[in-house]
Formats: sequence, structure tokens, C-alpha cells
Amino acid sequence: FFFSSRRRHTRLQGDWSSDVCSSDLDISARHRTAARTLREGRQAEGVQQTLEIIPWWKQLQEAMTQIRLLHQIDDSPAISAELDGLLSPVVQRVARNLDELREAADAKDFVLVADLLDYELAPLAEDWRDVCRRLKELLSKPTSKEGFHHGAAAADQ
Repeated sequence: FFFSSRRRHTRLQGDWSSDVCSSDLDISARHRTAARTLREGRQAEGVQQTLEIIPWWKQLQEAMTQIRLLHQIDDSPAISAELDGLLSPVVQRVARNLDELREAADAKDFVLVADLLDYELAPLAEDWRDVCRRLKELLSKPTSKEGFHHGAAAADQ
């Protein structure tokens, strides 16, 4: 029930940085609040709090996919490989944890939902800040095709 709605995003490439790196700096705290609410037995409120977090993860997944695809086309093989090495583990962790969250929610296992929010997704959201910093550094590097990287403007935002 957490994942029933899908929004279609039409975003410019430069938007990903402000959307998934700068916004919601308290996203980890929001995960922990939802987990605590669920553990206190307030399922309706905890589910609502969780539903408010899910779009951030969906937006993050879409941004990571967009970044990987655009840079496989535009960049040198070395930058594409570095990007893939940086993003692949995160993409896999996010997908695995969201799948587990969906399964737990479908089973109405709110203890597991709380554990996933608190011990898996909140730390992953914190790790994402470091990934953003590294992405901005990587995407600011000059490329052989254009002398400067088209992601540099996004990194400065």
C-alpha cells in the first residue's frame, strides 16, 4: 500500500542536485520518527509518516537512473565507470530496502517496517549525503568532449 501511486517526472538534468541532495536534510530524522510512531502502536500515524517519505526515495531512484543513463552517453568511459561504481551499490541498496519495506507493509508487519525505516533506510539516507558530495565532485570534472562538464552548474547550486 505504500507504493501504489506513481508520479511521472519530467526534470532537467540540473535539477537532480537540488532535488535529492539539498532538500529534506532532516530525512533521516523523519525515518526515525515514523519508526518510533509505529513502535508505539500508532499505526495509522506511522503509515502516514512513512507514506510522506516514500516519494523522496522514488525521486532518488529516478535521479540515480537519469544520472547513470545520461553519463553513459555523454561522458568518457572512465567517468561513466566511476559513476557506475559510485551509484550501483546505492541503487541496489535502495531497491532492496524498498522491496523489503513493501513486503513488510503488505504483510502489515509494522515492527519490520519500523526496523527497516530505523536501521536500514535512515542510515542509507545519511550515506546519501556523502554520495552527493562525491557525485558533485565527479560531475564537476572536465570531460574530453566539451572541456567542462555539463554537471558543473548543477554541482554549484
